[in-house]
Amino acid sequence: MKIFDTGHGKIHYYFKEAANNYPTVLFFQGATAANCYLGFKNIITALPQNYGILAIDQLGYEKSDVTKSDRTLNHIMDETKAIVDCENLKKVILFAHSLGGLYALGYVKKYVEQVVAVIGVEPVTGTADQDADAFAEAVKQEANEISQMRAHGGIPETDLREHINPYLDKEEYDAQLKIFRETLDNSNQVNEAEHAKESVQAIKNQLIPDKIPVLLFSRPARSSEYENSEFKNINEQTRICYCGNSHFLH
Repeated sequence: MKIFDTGHGKIHYYFKEAANNYPTVLFFQGATAANCYLGFKNIITALPQNYGILAIDQLGYEKSDVTKSDRTLNHIMDETKAIVDCENLKKVILFAHSLGGLYALGYVKKYVEQVVAVIGVEPVTGTADQDADAFAEAVKQEANEISQMRAHGGIPETDLREHINPYLDKEEYDAQLKIFRETLDNSNQVNEAEHAKESVQAIKNQLIPDKIPVLLFSRPARSSEYENSEFKNINEQTRICYCGNSHFLH
């Protein structure tokens, strides 16, 4: 793991350099406290070796610092781009799950010249502004409940298991479990949820340019959302694949 100092908190991230001018896959995870690399490990280890990897634990996630900085779309994009520039990356493939879709669209909006492709697993779309207030309230309520659990013996594994990558070995699984028990729904994640509506509105109708191919994976139940979303364009390589029945298809 490497560390980047933002000036208001240190970010931990995993980086593997690309070979032979290949792009780097930049991962955006969903709204959890997990280690980004471990959350996508089975995907990362299956990729051809020539591709670079950048898996960032944003502030408030895993071992990255909890900060007093607002967790807005702009702040998270600025911090992400600072790490991209620190590693001197010129071409990225964005890989986003769930809430990470918000940041993938934000990255396309601000730094489209770097993006060569986008991959999404049930990513957030602009329609999420309809549910953003409820999402923020749910995260705040869950944070209160988790705080009480921590004060009375800790969070049961059964409450966390569904958020942990099932392909991890026991040591990695236990590490993720420990991370969730210590950091899930901390003040940064609550702040991120409170800013979700304005962040979603900032990318609403921010279409991915037709020159950028998109590969999307979703449950069939969300087909109408994605067929009319910011992720659908007319690039001849763009595909939306419907399969499975889990939000964690990857």
